[in-house]
Amino acid sequence: MKSRLSPPIVKLPLCLAPLGFLALASLALGQGIPFNGKTGFATPSPVSLLQPAAVQDKAAKIILPEVNFHDATLPEAINFLRIKSRELDPAKSGINLLVSSGGNPDAKLTMNLTDIPLSEAVKYIASLAGLKVRLIPYAIMLEDPSTNDSPAPPPAKPGTPDAVLWERAMKMIVPRIQFHGTTLAEAVDFLRWKSGELNGKPLNIFVKGTPASAAAKLDLDVTDVPVAQALGWCASLAHLGMHVKGGTFYFHPLEENID
Repeated sequence: MKSRLSPPIVKLPLCLAPLGFLALASLALGQGIPFNGKTGFATPSPVSLLQPAAVQDKAAKIILPEVNFHDATLPEAINFLRIKSRELDPAKSGINLLVSSGGNPDAKLTMNLTDIPLSEAVKYIASLAGLKVRLIPYAIMLEDPSTNDSPAPPPAKPGTPDAVLWERAMKMIVPRIQFHGTTLAEAVDFLRWKSGELNGKPLNIFVKGTPASAAAKLDLDVTDVPVAQALGWCASLAHLGMHVKGGTFYFHPLEENID
């Protein structure tokens, strides 16, 4: 009989295909936080990046010796910065960089810079791609300039069992998550399984999706992130909100009112 905690199938990028098992294993080595589709929240990791100011400070201290692109795509440029940030970070965790929809996805990026802080390189890339930069807990987000920056409401009512569940999920830290062209269903299945591995019992996750969220392909390459935060980022990238309600992590259309 198949265990209910068996790891789900997650699509891996072509560059990892020859390493299939090892690549999936790298996703599974870790521990897990909540979200609303706007901003995530988490408990401290070894180097706490809960506060956006801490993310900015770390990104400013990572100096890239050279950034040389010629007609690079946005995914290529962001992936380069991810890799270099981890190489140059003494802790080897780097900076998590997320890209939401919007801007000019077909932009060709050309730049030649030396000895530049990662934080500044991200701003130049965002400018060329028609995106804005927003600091969020654990990451830097590149998103459409029209995105509302207002703070997200609490993911659970304080003092309730849902808030306790939220706090528990915020303590499950996953060392590495790599989704490339992954569907929301696949991402949720993986994080559900991961929460069970870390907590002994998987989180309840319910997705009330939309045609757009069902068709969304998620690209997420992050380190040292709580499960709940990862769930929130997945919701955001699929243009959904997320709350904890009735003991369940509930993904829902952004326009839906949550009591």
